[in-house]
Amino acid sequence: MKAPLLIAFIILGVLGASSALAMMNNACKSSHHAWCAPNSELRHAKIGRSQG
Repeated sequence: MKAPLLIAFIILGVLGASSALAMMNNACKSSHHAWCAPNSELRHAKIGRSQG
C-alpha cells in the first residue's frame, strides 16, 4: 500500500520540477534573470541582430 503512494509522490515531484524548469526557461527567453545561463544572453543578442 505504501509503494503506490510513494510512486505517486515521486511522479508528482518530477512533474512539478519539470514544470518549474520550463517556466524558468521561458522567463530566460523573455528577459534576463539571475538564474539564467550566460549563454542565453548571447543568444538574445544574436536573435536581436538577425531580426532587426
